[in-house]
Amino acid sequence: MYIETQPDKMSAWEQLHFTHFFKGDDWRGTQKGLRLEREFAAIGVEVVYFPYTVHTSSTALRRALDLITADADSGAPAVSH
Repeated sequence: MYIETQPDKMSAWEQLHFTHFFKGDDWRGTQKGLRLEREFAAIGVEVVYFPYTVHTSSTALRRALDLITADADSGAPAVSH
């Protein structure tokens, strides 16, 4: 499992050499999304867009993963809701 720790997607690719990159479709057609597609196409990576979900917050998911990771690192039992 890889948890993104930096916003630079190319650095993540340099570590993992993945073939597909998944992004919410709110990026599709934007300057950032088009740049990402060009940069990844140059190294053979396909950008796959998932439908944007209004009720799913990537920030909230990252915070939850941070808590889980911190608990695992400290040896504390995982928190479940």
